[in-house]
Amino acid sequence: MKTLIYKIYLIAFVSFWVQNTQAQDPNWSVNAASYQYSMTFTTFLNVDGITLTSANDKVAAFVNGEIRGVANVTYVASANKYVAYLSVYSNTNNETISFKIYNSSTNRTVNIDKTEMFSIDEHKGGIFQSYSIASPLLSDNVLFNSFKFEGITAAAAEISSNKINIVLPENTALTSLTSVFSASQNARVYVAGVLQASGIGVKDFTNPVIYNVLSEDEAIYKEYEVSVSVALNNDPVTVAISSAVNLNTNTIPVLVDIVFSKVVSGFVVSDFILENTAIIALTTSDFKTYKVEVVPLSQGEFSVQIAANSALDENNNQNQISNK
Repeated sequence: MKTLIYKIYLIAFVSFWVQNTQAQDPNWSVNAASYQYSMTFTTFLNVDGITLTSANDKVAAFVNGEIRGVANVTYVASANKYVAYLSVYSNTNNETISFKIYNSSTNRTVNIDKTEMFSIDEHKGGIFQSYSIASPLLSDNVLFNSFKFEGITAAAAEISSNKINIVLPENTALTSLTSVFSASQNARVYVAGVLQASGIGVKDFTNPVIYNVLSEDEAIYKEYEVSVSVALNNDPVTVAISSAVNLNTNTIPVLVDIVFSKVVSGFVVSDFILENTAIIALTTSDFKTYKVEVVPLSQGEFSVQIAANSALDENNNQNQISNK
């Protein structure tokens, strides 16, 4: 019975000792004066998909098990980002550098499956594109998986290696479109340096818009040119004339409605074919529906008609002759 208790006590003690030796804050330090050369990194630390943000979190660099650099995480307010400024020291070029992270929230030291070659006076990473030190390693994919516009079904869409071409239905206004997109896992999307969110915000796509995709590990920043056009419609333009006024009327002037099948340009008073009447006003609010006021020149019948080829739609299709 005494032997069993002793064994249980011993196992518990050993387990406690192992857990704490694996979970101590490492006393990493390096004497920079012992080395001739240095290499620097602006890096961000990530463990299990979570970027480390505590000032107690740290990274260390090693060459053949010897510590060559150490840095704690610091907050950069101007970029709203947490980075570590790591200096690595050596007396020889082209040594292989390995890394370890101390995660203060879990009180554990993590080995990193990534190495770098020492290069005298070289600097890697920056505030925007920092050098990633992560376990597991982060992705360097920078692909758009899909790109469309909210509430609109495209007539055609194509995503190539660095271009996105989208054709929208005829008469779609390109000045106020909301993009809906998906990119590589945890990649971030920017326009003119501003972080974008899918389905939020309106942009003018009259001219091509440059989108950039930043990979999860921040190593790759890829540019895509997004070009948007509207579908061409070669159907001829039809036009109909009507009036709510009784055909036998003494009302002057007579109001006549004109409706084109599409938005047109170039339609003017001289495009009318008139018999025994004159036009005193022609108005429109949308260049598709018009109102015209006519005054008969003498008692009796008069007529109004629109000549063929009087107006053009945006695809340069001309109108057919109207009813009379």
